Amino acid sequence: DMSELSEAPPGSPERGDDVDFLKASIEDVKPIAAGRLPEKTQKTSLPVDADGIITAKSSDAPIVHFIAKRGPSIHNPGLDSLFIKLVECQNLPEQAYGAPNAFVETHVGVQLYISAIETGDRYPVFSEEYLVEANSEKDKELVFSVFHKPKGSKDEFIGEAVIKIEDIPVKDLTTIRKQLVNQSSSTRVVRKRGANHNVLSVGRAQVKVCYDIAKKFLRLTIVRFQALQDTSDGVFMTVKAGSSSYFTQQKDGEYIEFNESFEFKSVPKDGNLILCVCNKRSGKPVGMLVVPVIELQRELPNLWVEIPVDTRSDSKRQITVNVPDEDASKVSNPISRTGGSAIKFSSDSFEDDEELNEEQLRKAPESAITGKKDKHSEVQSGKQVAKGIDKTYIIAALGSIFFLMALLYTWFF
Repeated sequence: DMSELSEAPPGSPERGDDVDFLKASIEDVKPIAAGRLPEKTQKTSLPVDADGIITAKSSDAPIVHFIAKRGPSIHNPGLDSLFIKLVECQNLPEQAYGAPNAFVETHVGVQLYISAIETGDRYPVFSEEYLVEANSEKDKELVFSVFHKPKGSKDEFIGEAVIKIEDIPVKDLTTIRKQLVNQSSSTRVVRKRGANHNVLSVGRAQVKVCYDIAKKFLRLTIVRFQALQDTSDGVFMTVKAGSSSYFTQQKDGEYIEFNESFEFKSVPKDGNLILCVCNKRSGKPVGMLVVPVIELQRELPNLWVEIPVDTRSDSKRQITVNVPDEDASKVSNPISRTGGSAIKFSSDSFEDDEELNEEQLRKAPESAITGKKDKHSEVQSGKQVAKGIDKTYIIAALGSIFFLMALLYTWFF
């Protein structure tokens, strides 16, 4: 009979026993207690040893995955062109309240790229491409620094991966997975050229810059600035190339939008571009970056530059003269620019500035030092104006007299 159920296999429980077992299981289930779940109060990170090396299994260790290749630069002879594609990160440790809001800073020397933020993801996918013009004789490392971006708080370091540029294959695209180290040694610092130590970064500026060696012409746009050190007094930036210098508007905040452009003519190929971050209150530089213009012959999209803390003594720092915008027309401005006002410094102003001595102060007019006009000069200029006015009135009066005499003559004769 087709309607008859097949027999149960030997050793299986009877159907009635199965029903009783399910009933008992349901009765034994305890209801979930009402109330909030306990919150995590501390991070859950992977164990590290004394050197900062993650000791977890390699399959569980956080890594950065990228694709890269290098080759000789066409635009900047003597430099290496690096193509870097940041693909993803894997196995990032959880933060205090769950998966991190992760972003990656990729940098070679002072050149920096900052990725988008991938929120709440231990396996963030970025798929961002960068171009770097590297002086591999001086800047020998490619560094990936991974951060967590908490809401309303400062960035929290997760880990970094350092790769020697010489280990990146030439011409062939290569996929590389590098384990992150939970210790910061090359993150948000600048290794000064010619020195064997790192200097903290005062901040980073997003720039668009390109040098035309044939025309000796340099164009620079400062898009924005992010402060990493205390800038509570506010900042402005000064830029110098060739024999001319300029400064931006004075602004406050940790993230500052400038969007100011500058153009420099007659810049020699062995010259430097100098960027300074200055304290708004004192006018003194707190950070300074020097880049040879010969390395700036290719404009790189979305480029940031790290600006190291200015470690020079106070006597060597630039004393800045602030010129209000309304007086911009009174200042000699041989170079076109947008925003702010122009000031011309000596060619060594950023390196060897010294205060004026007493003899120079005595020789210099007071108006050149203080910006105030001398009373004697005001009186002299007043007399000259008065003389000009008197002559005008005399000529007008004589003209009126001659006109009246002509009328009288025609009336009577």
